[in-house]
Amino acid sequence: MKTKISIVILLFVLGISMVVYAQSKKDFTIEKRKYAYIVKPIYLTSPDFTRSSRYEIMDHKYMQLSIDSVRNGMIKEIIATKIVSYKSKIRLCFDKTGKMLYGYFELDNEDIPEEKITLKDLRTILDHYMNLRIDMSKIEINFGPNTNFNFGILAIPLKTKET
Repeated sequence: MKTKISIVILLFVLGISMVVYAQSKKDFTIEKRKYAYIVKPIYLTSPDFTRSSRYEIMDHKYMQLSIDSVRNGMIKEIIATKIVSYKSKIRLCFDKTGKMLYGYFELDNEDIPEEKITLKDLRTILDHYMNLRIDMSKIEINFGPNTNFNFGILAIPLKTKET
C-alpha cells in the first residue's frame, strides 16, 4: 500500500514538473535567422508592426537613465553573465501614454536561446523592461499632417560596454 501511494505521489510530482517545464517552453517562440535568433513571447499580443509611428527622443539623457535603471537593476547579473554579444537587443513597443505594449528579443548567434541563456532568464529580462514607463513629454510624436501616433519601437542593446 505504501509503495502504491509513493508511486502515485511520485507521478503527481513528475506531472507537475512536466507542466511547469512545458509552460516555460510555451512562453516564447524561437525563430532562427541567418545572423540572429528572434525570440517572441506568446503570452503578449504582438502589434501590427506596419502601424508603428515615427517619433523623436527629445531628452536623450532622460531616456538613457530610464533604460539604465532597468538594465542595472535586478537583471544586471543575468545580462552580465549570460549575454555575450553586444549585438543582442530587446525591441519594445510603447503607446502614446508611454506604457510598454510588447517586446521581443533579437539575439546574436553568440547568445543561443536555451543554450547560453534560458527562456526563464529571457522572461525575467522582458518582464523588467515591460515595467518601464516613458515620460512622453520627452518624446516628440507629432510629425506632418498625420499626427495619429499608434506606437513606437525602441531597440535597446542588452549589453553595453558598461555592463
